[in-house]
Amino acid sequence: MATLTTQKQYSDINFNFVPNPLTGDLAKVHNVQAVKQAMKTLVLYHFYQKPFHPEIGCSAGRMLFENTNGFTTHRLNRSIEDVIRKYEPRVSLERVHSQFDNSISGYYISIHFHINNIPNEITLDFILQRH
Repeated sequence: MATLTTQKQYSDINFNFVPNPLTGDLAKVHNVQAVKQAMKTLVLYHFYQKPFHPEIGCSAGRMLFENTNGFTTHRLNRSIEDVIRKYEPRVSLERVHSQFDNSISGYYISIHFHINNIPNEITLDFILQRH
């Protein structure tokens, strides 16, 4: 007897705020892109920035202004890991890698993870830099 499995669908608004050309509604991102967008948002949140949830945040932005050394990089990775493991239940985190680049005064961040019930490893890459 064959079993029917349904894969959970995730969606969110596109943070580029591009309207759908036909309906004028905000465009959506789905599945992998929605989860990646949520994870990046978690990393970029400062504590006390999210209304009614001051406990949600990551100290990654603060670390951009500290001396760049192995200890700071380790703390940055740990901070990213902690916020994702605590507030993103849709993923299983594999590893976080960051590398400072003087030319951009920021870090290249690479987050490797699995979305629950999807076997492929997914990577989220972005730049975290001072503004």
